[in-house]
Amino acid sequence: EAQPVRTGSMDTVAAFSLVTYLPEPSRMFDEAARVLRPGGVAIVEFAQMEPILDAPHDYYRFTPYGARYQLERAGFEVLEILPLGGLWARVGLSVIAGLNRVNRGPTRLLTEIPVRLLYVVLQLFFEGMDRLFFNPLEAMSHLVIARKRGPRG
Repeated sequence: EAQPVRTGSMDTVAAFSLVTYLPEPSRMFDEAARVLRPGGVAIVEFAQMEPILDAPHDYYRFTPYGARYQLERAGFEVLEILPLGGLWARVGLSVIAGLNRVNRGPTRLLTEIPVRLLYVVLQLFFEGMDRLFFNPLEAMSHLVIARKRGPRG
């Protein structure tokens, strides 16, 4: 939606875990370009490999190429794209989500502490695997830093 901010009055726009839930993400990038001054910076996280959340309002996943396209189309120069989390981190999150389903109901009094301890072990294991076998093509999301082009850029 349009923000109650003057055109060209902001230095920075940040959007984390947001773009996925917008039915028309290009409108957000256009609005970010509108409120940023020339040279202003947008910091945007683009989900790529995550489970569906907040259904039915979970619309898009973006590769780094799709993220670059969206921002450049709106008048930004992409400065950096950083992959966040990889396949092993994604597998770890899926295992932990499965444990969350076990750790419910009347047996939770018995399972809560062991499952919480197992979370820590699993997070450390999958983080280590992600560091050892990280492939940027399998990133969970990308953090993109972009600068609004000036009037001639």
